[in-house]
Amino acid sequence: MLQESALAQKYNVGSYSTGAQRQAGLLFDYRERFTPQEVVKYKECFTFFDREGDGSMKVEDVGLALRAMGALITGKEIRIFIGKYDSDRTGKISQDDYINILAEIEWKPDNTDDILASFSAFDKTENGLLSIDEMRHVLSRVGDTLTPEETANFIGMLDNFGDGFARIDDLVQLMVPQSQQAINRQLDGV
Repeated sequence: MLQESALAQKYNVGSYSTGAQRQAGLLFDYRERFTPQEVVKYKECFTFFDREGDGSMKVEDVGLALRAMGALITGKEIRIFIGKYDSDRTGKISQDDYINILAEIEWKPDNTDDILASFSAFDKTENGLLSIDEMRHVLSRVGDTLTPEETANFIGMLDNFGDGFARIDDLVQLMVPQSQQAINRQLDGV
Protein backbone atom coordinates (compact mmCIF):
# COMPACT_ATOMS: atom_id res chain seq x y z
CA MET A 1 0.00 0.00 0.00
CA LEU A 2 1.31 3.43 -0.92
CA GLN A 3 2.12 5.92 1.81
CA GLU A 4 0.28 9.26 1.64
CA SER A 5 3.40 11.11 0.44
CA ALA A 6 3.85 8.58 -2.37
CA LEU A 7 0.18 9.00 -3.27
CA ALA A 8 0.64 12.76 -3.32
CA GLN A 9 3.51 12.35 -5.77
CA LYS A 10 1.46 9.92 -7.87
CA TYR A 11 -1.32 12.48 -8.20
CA ASN A 12 0.98 15.51 -8.67
CA VAL A 13 0.00 17.27 -5.47
CA GLY A 14 2.31 20.13 -4.69
CA SER A 15 2.23 23.55 -3.15
CA TYR A 16 0.66 25.21 -6.20
CA SER A 17 -2.73 26.86 -6.06
CA THR A 18 -5.45 25.21 -8.11
CA GLY A 19 -5.22 27.84 -10.85
CA ALA A 20 -1.44 27.56 -10.96
CA GLN A 21 -1.68 23.76 -11.04
CA ARG A 22 -3.99 23.92 -14.06
CA GLN A 23 -1.68 26.33 -15.86
CA ALA A 24 1.28 24.07 -15.10
CA GLY A 25 -0.66 21.10 -16.48
CA LEU A 26 -0.76 19.28 -13.14
CA LEU A 27 -4.55 18.94 -12.96
CA PHE A 28 -6.50 16.79 -15.37
CA ASP A 29 -9.00 18.01 -17.92
CA TYR A 30 -11.70 15.36 -18.09
CA ARG A 31 -12.66 16.34 -21.65
CA GLU A 32 -9.50 14.57 -22.79
CA ARG A 33 -10.57 11.25 -21.26
CA PHE A 34 -14.35 10.94 -21.27
CA THR A 35 -16.95 10.87 -24.02
CA PRO A 36 -19.78 13.43 -23.92
CA GLN A 37 -22.16 10.65 -22.80
CA GLU A 38 -19.89 9.76 -19.87
CA VAL A 39 -19.65 13.42 -18.88
CA VAL A 40 -23.46 13.64 -18.79
CA LYS A 41 -23.56 10.59 -16.50
CA TYR A 42 -20.99 12.10 -14.11
CA LYS A 43 -22.79 15.45 -14.09
CA GLU A 44 -26.01 13.67 -13.10
CA CYS A 45 -24.22 12.06 -10.18
CA PHE A 46 -22.67 15.37 -9.13
CA THR A 47 -26.08 17.04 -9.21
CA PHE A 48 -27.41 14.40 -6.83
CA PHE A 49 -24.66 15.25 -4.31
CA ASP A 50 -24.96 19.04 -4.84
CA ARG A 51 -27.29 19.22 -1.86
CA GLU A 52 -27.40 23.02 -1.69
CA GLY A 53 -27.87 23.50 -5.43
CA ASP A 54 -24.95 25.90 -5.62
CA GLY A 55 -22.85 24.00 -8.17
CA SER A 56 -20.53 22.51 -5.57
CA MET A 57 -20.24 19.34 -3.54
CA LYS A 58 -19.17 19.15 0.08
CA VAL A 59 -15.81 17.40 0.45
CA GLU A 60 -17.33 14.90 2.88
CA ASP A 61 -19.52 13.61 0.01
CA VAL A 62 -16.69 13.26 -2.52
CA GLY A 63 -15.73 9.70 -1.60
CA LEU A 64 -19.28 8.42 -1.73
CA ALA A 65 -19.94 10.22 -5.01
CA LEU A 66 -16.78 8.74 -6.55
CA ARG A 67 -17.63 5.26 -5.33
CA ALA A 68 -21.20 5.67 -6.62
CA MET A 69 -19.72 5.93 -10.10
CA GLY A 70 -17.65 2.77 -9.60
CA ALA A 71 -14.36 4.45 -8.71
CA LEU A 72 -11.86 2.16 -7.04
CA ILE A 73 -10.44 4.58 -4.50
CA THR A 74 -9.15 4.44 -0.95
CA GLY A 75 -9.74 6.90 1.87
CA LYS A 76 -6.14 8.09 1.60
CA GLU A 77 -6.54 8.76 -2.12
CA ILE A 78 -9.74 10.70 -1.45
CA ARG A 79 -7.89 12.92 1.06
CA ILE A 80 -5.13 13.51 -1.51
CA PHE A 81 -7.64 14.54 -4.17
CA ILE A 82 -9.53 16.80 -1.79
CA GLY A 83 -6.25 18.50 -0.89
CA LYS A 84 -5.47 18.90 -4.57
CA TYR A 85 -8.84 20.12 -5.80
CA ASP A 86 -9.90 22.03 -2.67
CA SER A 87 -6.54 23.72 -2.22
CA ASP A 88 -8.20 26.89 -0.92
CA ARG A 89 -9.90 24.81 1.83
CA THR A 90 -13.49 25.93 1.17
CA GLY A 91 -14.82 22.48 2.03
CA LYS A 92 -16.35 22.16 -1.44
CA ILE A 93 -15.36 21.12 -4.95
CA SER A 94 -16.87 22.11 -8.27
CA GLN A 95 -18.51 19.85 -10.82
CA ASP A 96 -15.49 20.11 -13.12
CA ASP A 97 -13.18 19.19 -10.25
CA TYR A 98 -15.30 16.15 -9.41
CA ILE A 99 -15.18 14.91 -13.00
CA ASN A 100 -11.45 15.68 -13.20
CA ILE A 101 -10.90 13.48 -10.15
CA LEU A 102 -12.77 10.68 -11.91
CA ALA A 103 -10.47 11.20 -14.91
CA GLU A 104 -7.41 10.67 -12.73
CA ILE A 105 -8.38 7.45 -11.00
CA GLU A 106 -8.86 3.86 -12.03
CA TRP A 107 -12.54 3.09 -12.08
CA LYS A 108 -15.12 0.62 -13.29
CA PRO A 109 -18.66 1.83 -13.81
CA ASP A 110 -21.23 -0.35 -12.07
CA ASN A 111 -24.20 -1.87 -13.78
CA THR A 112 -27.47 -3.01 -12.26
CA ASP A 113 -26.46 -6.68 -12.08
CA ASP A 114 -23.20 -5.86 -10.25
CA ILE A 115 -25.06 -3.76 -7.69
CA LEU A 116 -27.71 -6.41 -7.13
CA ALA A 117 -25.02 -9.07 -6.68
CA SER A 118 -23.01 -6.88 -4.31
CA PHE A 119 -25.92 -6.16 -2.01
CA SER A 120 -27.76 -9.50 -2.25
CA ALA A 121 -26.07 -10.66 0.99
CA PHE A 122 -28.12 -8.03 2.84
CA ASP A 123 -31.40 -9.35 1.39
CA LYS A 124 -31.72 -12.39 3.65
CA THR A 125 -35.41 -12.99 2.94
CA GLU A 126 -35.07 -12.23 -0.80
CA ASN A 127 -37.85 -9.66 -0.63
CA GLY A 128 -35.87 -6.64 -1.81
CA LEU A 129 -35.42 -5.21 1.71
CA LEU A 130 -31.91 -4.59 3.04
CA SER A 131 -31.20 -4.16 6.75
CA ILE A 132 -29.87 -0.66 7.40
CA ASP A 133 -28.20 -1.75 10.65
CA GLU A 134 -26.32 -4.55 8.92
CA MET A 135 -25.31 -2.28 6.04
CA ARG A 136 -24.08 0.36 8.51
CA HIS A 137 -21.98 -2.27 10.28
CA VAL A 138 -20.40 -3.55 7.06
CA LEU A 139 -19.80 -0.10 5.56
CA SER A 140 -17.98 1.06 8.66
CA ARG A 141 -15.96 -2.09 9.42
CA VAL A 142 -15.30 -4.24 6.33
CA GLY A 143 -12.89 -3.59 3.47
CA ASP A 144 -12.13 0.03 2.56
CA THR A 145 -14.49 1.45 5.15
CA LEU A 146 -16.45 4.64 4.95
CA THR A 147 -16.02 7.31 7.59
CA PRO A 148 -18.87 7.66 10.09
CA GLU A 149 -20.04 10.76 8.23
CA GLU A 150 -19.92 9.02 4.82
CA THR A 151 -21.79 6.05 6.29
CA ALA A 152 -24.45 8.33 7.81
CA ASN A 153 -24.85 10.23 4.52
CA PHE A 154 -25.17 7.00 2.53
CA ILE A 155 -27.62 5.41 4.97
CA GLY A 156 -29.62 8.64 5.06
CA MET A 157 -30.15 8.37 1.31
CA LEU A 158 -31.37 4.78 1.59
CA ASP A 159 -33.80 4.60 4.52
CA ASN A 160 -36.57 6.47 2.71
CA PHE A 161 -39.38 5.03 4.84
CA GLY A 162 -37.66 5.25 8.24
CA ASP A 163 -38.35 1.56 8.88
CA GLY A 164 -34.74 0.38 9.14
CA PHE A 165 -34.68 -1.09 5.64
CA ALA A 166 -33.40 0.08 2.27
CA ARG A 167 -35.17 -1.03 -0.88
CA ILE A 168 -32.89 -2.67 -3.45
CA ASP A 169 -34.62 -0.69 -6.21
CA ASP A 170 -33.80 2.58 -4.42
CA LEU A 171 -30.19 1.47 -4.11
CA VAL A 172 -29.97 0.73 -7.83
CA GLN A 173 -31.54 4.14 -8.58
CA LEU A 174 -28.90 5.78 -6.40
CA MET A 175 -25.91 3.86 -7.71
CA VAL A 176 -26.70 3.72 -11.45
CA PRO A 177 -27.18 7.12 -13.12
CA GLN A 178 -30.40 7.72 -15.05
CA SER A 179 -28.57 7.75 -18.40
CA GLN A 180 -27.15 4.27 -17.73
CA GLN A 181 -30.57 3.02 -16.58
CA ALA A 182 -32.07 4.18 -19.88
CA ILE A 183 -29.33 2.35 -21.80
CA ASN A 184 -29.92 -0.80 -19.72
CA ARG A 185 -33.68 -0.65 -20.46
CA GLN A 186 -32.97 -0.36 -24.19
CA LEU A 187 -30.59 -3.31 -24.07
CA ASP A 188 -33.16 -5.36 -22.15
CA GLY A 189 -35.88 -4.43 -24.66
CA VAL A 190 -38.08 -2.73 -22.06
